[in-house]
Amino acid sequence: MPIFDGSFLPYEKATHDEPRVLVQERLEGKQVAWLHEMADEPGPSGSPVLGLELTTGERCLVMAVLDRSTTKWRSRLVFVWLPAEKIVTPKMTTHFRMGRDAFRSVEEAPTLAKQIEGEVVRGVHLMDAPTAWAGEQTEIEFVSGARLWLASDHQARAPFTADLVTDFRRPARTIFGANGRPVA
Repeated sequence: MPIFDGSFLPYEKATHDEPRVLVQERLEGKQVAWLHEMADEPGPSGSPVLGLELTTGERCLVMAVLDRSTTKWRSRLVFVWLPAEKIVTPKMTTHFRMGRDAFRSVEEAPTLAKQIEGEVVRGVHLMDAPTAWAGEQTEIEFVSGARLWLASDHQARAPFTADLVTDFRRPARTIFGANGRPVA
């Protein structure tokens, strides 16, 4: 059973948005130990929550909320930073050191989790331009060249909630032979 207390947070703390520059500074250079997709249990904003647990024990929650304060975005991304626990039990040490394999097989993991767990964050790109549906978007780049695109969508499901949209892309790799031509 994963150690994750994001669902037990009070509503006020869970919707307290971290400044984007702090999110960038805290995520860059960190390795993702676990990825939690909580689509079945929506967060306090009504949107699914994506949780990134880092090998340092810190966690970053991402969810979407409606934004009526600006005309630029209809929905925004909310980043909540949870610092590492101050008391670490032996089970928690195993949890972060050995990852998902210590608790269940990798085949049981969701596909997005299989692709992201173990990746090291190179940078977080905060995009100023809204999406085609006026949602906020952010891209997390990993050292391997892969990218996780996050966006908020206010049109997807219920009329008074926003949904979190994710897309994971691996770069296409081309192997060149000694003659300088691509190998098939």
